[in-house]
Amino acid sequence: MFQLNTLTFGVSSSPFLAIRTLQQLADDESLVHPRASKIIKSHLYVDDLLTGAETFDQARVIRDEIIALLVRGGFILNSRPITAISSDPNDLLVLSPAHCLIGKSLTSLPEENLLSVPDNRLSTWHHIQKVRQDFWSRWSLEYLNELQTRAKWDKDKPNLTVGDVVLIKDRTLPCTQWALGRITSLHPDDDGVIRVATMKTATGELKRSVKTLCPLPVES
Repeated sequence: MFQLNTLTFGVSSSPFLAIRTLQQLADDESLVHPRASKIIKSHLYVDDLLTGAETFDQARVIRDEIIALLVRGGFILNSRPITAISSDPNDLLVLSPAHCLIGKSLTSLPEENLLSVPDNRLSTWHHIQKVRQDFWSRWSLEYLNELQTRAKWDKDKPNLTVGDVVLIKDRTLPCTQWALGRITSLHPDDDGVIRVATMKTATGELKRSVKTLCPLPVES
């Protein structure tokens, strides 16, 4: 059995996967960009968008809103770590899609956590931030769970080894920030099954259950 880790155009499922992803993004951003969301859901096929406007000014506004909506999804998705850059045990730098697009990792300014604040108490700008934070909290957790699903432990061959760089589940991290660690030791139980690992992180050493660790999608 094989599993696609990226969307490969040319296979029969590619159009559906592309459309479904964009429709989900349109749903997530419908409160912030209602017009662009409606257009993407109604006037887009795979990667072709055909819509119109009564004036050039309206067309420019629609174009800018659509670009803003698509960028909001891509900004978060392109921050995800793919593989370790170095085998140096003191180096936790990882490669992300952003490196291929802009030559460096993505960064964002610190912002207040607004997930628990009622919508009627938020300004338009703060509401945009809340929608983005909500998307991040759900997507990042789903992404980490998917990495764990791909690399389930096998009785004969564990999927984590000393020296591996892993993602650490942490729901408190802000948008585009990932907790990374390099495994320095593994701790098997009496039955020989490894359930705990010690890692070197940017802030020191941590010992965590392997249930909270996610291997990077591409081996270094």
